[in-house]
Amino acid sequence: MSDQQLFGLMAAAEEQQRLIDDLIAQLNKQRLALEAAVEKQVGYIPALGMRVGDAAAKAVDESLGKAPKAAAAAYTQAADALNNAAKDVREASGWIGWKLAGLLLGIGATAFGALYLAALVMLPSLGELQARRADAERLQVRVEELEKRGGRIEYSTCGKAKRLCIKVDKSTTYQDNYMIPAGY
Repeated sequence: MSDQQLFGLMAAAEEQQRLIDDLIAQLNKQRLALEAAVEKQVGYIPALGMRVGDAAAKAVDESLGKAPKAAAAAYTQAADALNNAAKDVREASGWIGWKLAGLLLGIGATAFGALYLAALVMLPSLGELQARRADAERLQVRVEELEKRGGRIEYSTCGKAKRLCIKVDKSTTYQDNYMIPAGY
C-alpha cells in the first residue's frame, strides 16, 4: 500500500470522524432542546393543577347556585390540556429515540464501509494470490534446479582489485585452471 493511499484512507477516516462529531453535537443540541421542552411541559403541570383547583372551586361555587355544566367544561378543558402535554412529551421522546438509532446505524455503516475499503486496498485479490502461488511454485522448481547445477557456490570478491572468487575445496585436484568448489 502506498503512502498516498494510506494518507487518503486516513483523510477519509478523519472526515468521517468529523461528520460523526458534528452529528453528535447536533444530537446533543436537540436533546437539550427536548429537555427544555419537557421542563416547560412539567412546569405546566403545577399551573394546570392550580387551574383544575380553581375550576373545581368555581364549579363548586357555581354548582351550589347555577350550573354543573361549567364545572364539567372546566374539568374537560384541564384534562385536554394535560393530555396534550403528555402527548407532546411522548412524541418528543420517541423522535429522539429514532434519531439516536439512526445515528448509531450511520456510525456502524461508516465503520463497516471504512473497513471494507481498507481491505480492498490492502489485501490482494484472489487472482493475485493464485498468481503469486504459481510464481512461488515455479521459483521453487528453479531453485532446486540451480542447486543441482551449482547454486550452492559461495561467491565473494578477493584482493584489492575486488575480483570475483569462489570458495573452493583445496583437497581436490586442479585441472585446466579450474578449482572445484567446496561441497561439489
